[in-house]
Amino acid sequence: MGMEEYMEDYRAEALEHIGELNESLLLIEKDARDKEAVDRAFRQMHTLKGMSATMGFTRLATFCHEIEDCLDIIRKNPASASGQLIDALFESLDAIEKIVKEVKAGQQEEFDVSQISGRIGALKSLQKDAGGVKMPEPKTQEPAGGGISQETQSVRVPMERLDSMLNISGELVIIKNRLIQLLKVYRGRDLRDAVNDADRFINALHGEVL
Repeated sequence: MGMEEYMEDYRAEALEHIGELNESLLLIEKDARDKEAVDRAFRQMHTLKGMSATMGFTRLATFCHEIEDCLDIIRKNPASASGQLIDALFESLDAIEKIVKEVKAGQQEEFDVSQISGRIGALKSLQKDAGGVKMPEPKTQEPAGGGISQETQSVRVPMERLDSMLNISGELVIIKNRLIQLLKVYRGRDLRDAVNDADRFINALHGEVL
């Protein structure tokens, strides 16, 4: 059974991630200090990169990695999110969407992103040069009535562990799609129930990680 069996699922899920990435970028364009939007965009691009690599689309995965690097720099320093960079990221998503719609399983991707990739590379260098610039922190309002404000608790997770979780989550989605395809061939109530259970829990896990 070749990868062509999973192209429909890959294409549908990849386009869904691209749509969500566009929404996240719109929020980043308004305020690059929106940590939730930046983190979400980074995770979505990381997942898209992993999915593409799993399908054998190495050139597309490499291009996704370049964009992922830019998002990581924005995550570390919001001041690096220039208007030119945001425009280039939107253009990159348009290019990726076109590739995902046209690429076929088992075929080397035939597309030229050298121009936009070059722009991304140049802007990434400017991002790193802006590393010493810090954006002012937004002011926090005191709670009405002189009460004590409640701070959001957070837990630090090493990037290596987060990357590993994202990779595992992406692999589980691919495995889930394979199980669904197998269910079309090998029918049986027990198998169907097991696949449905796996589908439910994998979707829940994937949603939590993202």
